[in-house]
Amino acid sequence: MQLALPFPAQAASRFFRLIWFFWIALGLALGSVYLFLSSVYYPVSDSPRSEKRVLAMGNGVLPLQDMVDSIDSFQQTPFDGLILGIATSKDTRGVAWTVFGDQRIDQPQFDRLADRFSGFNWGRLTDNFLRVNVYPATVDWFDNFDTILANFEAIARLAHQLGFTGIMLDTEQYPGIEIFDYPKQKYADQYDYAAYDTQVFLRGQEIMRALNRGYPGITVLYTFGLSIGSQFGGGRDLLPHTRSGLLTPFIEGMIDAAGEMTALVDAFEASYTYSQEAEFLAAYKLIKGFTRDIYARNPAAYGEVVEAGFGLWLDQGCGDAGLSSTTCRFRPETFQNAVDLALKYSDRYVWIYNQSVNWVAGEGIPPEWEAALDSFRRENSP
Repeated sequence: MQLALPFPAQAASRFFRLIWFFWIALGLALGSVYLFLSSVYYPVSDSPRSEKRVLAMGNGVLPLQDMVDSIDSFQQTPFDGLILGIATSKDTRGVAWTVFGDQRIDQPQFDRLADRFSGFNWGRLTDNFLRVNVYPATVDWFDNFDTILANFEAIARLAHQLGFTGIMLDTEQYPGIEIFDYPKQKYADQYDYAAYDTQVFLRGQEIMRALNRGYPGITVLYTFGLSIGSQFGGGRDLLPHTRSGLLTPFIEGMIDAAGEMTALVDAFEASYTYSQEAEFLAAYKLIKGFTRDIYARNPAAYGEVVEAGFGLWLDQGCGDAGLSSTTCRFRPETFQNAVDLALKYSDRYVWIYNQSVNWVAGEGIPPEWEAALDSFRRENSP
């Protein structure tokens, strides 16, 4: 049965077309406004590749002591800097795993390293960092922090003496470490979350001041930053109940106490497997926009000192044999694209983690991967 239209069919067709065009125009207008506001409030860095840096971290990066004999090999890599550990007899994993505890670092060892690498020619590796972990975390936030503060000042001073850019502060809570998990704190039965929040904020300030005493104007990369807390839909109300709830006041304390020319880089380990532009753009806006404007305790201070960075896990899923075009999560072309996007949306730093590639011996890098890895080489490197 054909319904009778209240006006001629030709007029009806024209009317619906007008409605359709109206919604299209409205959608385009709103989209344009959104993109404009996004660019105003969350402007993406348009710095050229020559002003950005790609760093290497992981098993393929040798301890600082071994770099004398390996520096020539690292000149052949596409990296602009290394995130280095320091070998020590106190822990087979290195000094990084001893700083955040109750043992003082070996200052004579640091003095010898400063003398040994004084004037060392790092070549194309212009932006190097010393690694520090929040492990072993044997000291509670309410315990005496003198040793930890002395350790942070010492490692920052060594980074300065070596001519490095700063430190990589690995804030990941490895198995057995609950330093940012409020219910698992030593004195959780005595102090509520608000008291711990205040205390951890204070410790963040103290650690930042210690770093600045050792290295005025230091750059600190951290694997997980304030943005990890802002991802919770319930905001700060959920912090007492999340595994990383105390990371927020810790980073905020560091932001609050950061000295002149100091930079804190949210190096965003959550991007390890990113490959799509929308992922990097959303993460950038999370770090530079939402976290600053909605979540940060002091948005102005956050905006002044915090930069956005990205981490990528080169051989995630590859196993122990090195890179492969069949087993790895990334393929050569997708990894090359991921690095390009990370460089596009980072303010300065992109870091690449790996477990199975030996950069010195060139092991674990099949021919089909060589071009992909060389694609992000900085053309004007020394």
